[in-house]
Amino acid sequence: MADLHQPLHATTNNDRGGNDAAVIFFGQPTNLHAVWDYGLMERTGLTVTAWTDLLNRSGLSEDGRGTAVQWAEESVRVASQHAYRLPTNHELGQAYSDANLGVLEQQLFRGGVRLAALLNAIFERAGR
Repeated sequence: MADLHQPLHATTNNDRGGNDAAVIFFGQPTNLHAVWDYGLMERTGLTVTAWTDLLNRSGLSEDGRGTAVQWAEESVRVASQHAYRLPTNHELGQAYSDANLGVLEQQLFRGGVRLAALLNAIFERAGR
């Protein structure tokens, strides 16, 4: 479920989900996939617990409805509208981070709520 909400896991850019998209992230050579897998999160310096608290207080909304296909299509849109909006020199710094951190938070929140809804549905069916 988490992979489905990482935008570069759903892309069709023929770059292996951003693995072949070389970028410089805050002065360090890497690839776009790594930036979205962990770079943006690590850059905040927040622990997993702090991220959980942040998402719980975020005011974001999600009802957990939809299908895996709809969620994958949503991730493709997020990738094209946000992740792949790169400066021409592919140097990603504070401006890129600021522009995408909220998107990352939203994707993490959606993935968590949707996973919870899926697990609840499974356990409800199993309990009948």
